[in-house]
Amino acid sequence: MDINILQNYVNNIFKHFGATSSNVTIIPTIYLSTSTIGLNPNIIGLPVKGTIYVNLNELAQFNETELLFILGHECIHIYNNHIWARTGWTILEEFFNGLDTKKIGTLDVIKTLYSLINGLVSNNFLTPREATIRDQEYEADELSVKLIIGQNNLQIAINCLNKLVNHNLNVSSHEWKLFSTPIPIMSMGQRIKELQNRISNPSFSYK
Repeated sequence: MDINILQNYVNNIFKHFGATSSNVTIIPTIYLSTSTIGLNPNIIGLPVKGTIYVNLNELAQFNETELLFILGHECIHIYNNHIWARTGWTILEEFFNGLDTKKIGTLDVIKTLYSLINGLVSNNFLTPREATIRDQEYEADELSVKLIIGQNNLQIAINCLNKLVNHNLNVSSHEWKLFSTPIPIMSMGQRIKELQNRISNPSFSYK
């Protein structure tokens, strides 16, 4: 896949956004990589100058519409400034880490207590940062279908997400760590189910 083709996809996605919004956003730049940076393109950098790294090793398995879904997902992260919300929680976590001079795992204790309390109240065993990441992923999937590839292509988006985990829907889509132990934020199966619900039921939202 020619990098210029991918960049044109991104350019057109942002032109589409610009046609429906007065927001001024710098169009992200595509970079190709052969390193293992994850199965799907990653956003690196500030949203005012977005960067999308595309893993060449994974590129060949996707058709054009699937690529548009993936790139649309990443563009929505940048366009909606999702990284700022994540950065805010990260700064707060680093603040608590700085207070933990005796290295007793104060932040992990706080995370554990919060997730347990939150789980009892809402059946959602996630910290604020991880819940934010989950909701942003759900939103980017939903809007990439609705705004970029079209709702009639929902199954193509689902096929694309399946490919990202080699059709093993129990695999974690994203993870967080507690006392150095990886914990799923959501499985790919949960992510697909959420996408199906959001597209089939416009009033549906995650609780």
